[in-house]
Amino acid sequence: MKESKASNDEKVGIKEAKFEMRLLVKSLIWLCLSILALSCQTPEQSVELPRLVEERRFDPSLLSDIGKNAYEKLAAIDLFAVGGIGEAGETSPGELALRDLAHEKEAVAALRQLVTESTPEGGLYALLGLKLLRCDCFEVEHARFAGLPDRESQIDTGGLQMKKGEIRRMAGCEIYSEDRLKVAKDIAEGNDEIINWAIKKWPNNNQKL
Repeated sequence: MKESKASNDEKVGIKEAKFEMRLLVKSLIWLCLSILALSCQTPEQSVELPRLVEERRFDPSLLSDIGKNAYEKLAAIDLFAVGGIGEAGETSPGELALRDLAHEKEAVAALRQLVTESTPEGGLYALLGLKLLRCDCFEVEHARFAGLPDRESQIDTGGLQMKKGEIRRMAGCEIYSEDRLKVAKDIAEGNDEIINWAIKKWPNNNQKL
């Protein structure tokens, strides 16, 4: 009887070991397939993947005092305006801040972070800055900006009604709303006369970073 019981226990142990081995093999197969799938992603697809190796984070403390002030202004700005505005044709606070930030040694890194870590208006300034500095990263950052969630509809303090996904913009003396993706596309493709004029008038526009 004892030998029979020992034999049964041994058979149960073997079955459990085989079951655990099958689970281990399945887990290894799944892991290998996952790694293979990731390695086959195109560059466009890889942008959408969780960043296992997180892209470098920019530290605004690396900027000068003027650069920090410009960075903070762009991060919180609620009006996108380039070219002359108002009756006097003055340069907007946002464009002035962009100019200050563009002079910084770490301008590209700062602008790349602002693309996704600022207001939609600030993100557009950041895209414009990367375009002006002729950064090779522009297309990637444009895609990142386009993939951001849209801001909900709202009414600003001046009574301007903005639909979901729209930004607050000013040209000349007029303040109006416009779709953020359209403005981003206009920056990328040069479809906006006002933005194009601002690019042509940009100081040191022949410089490439």
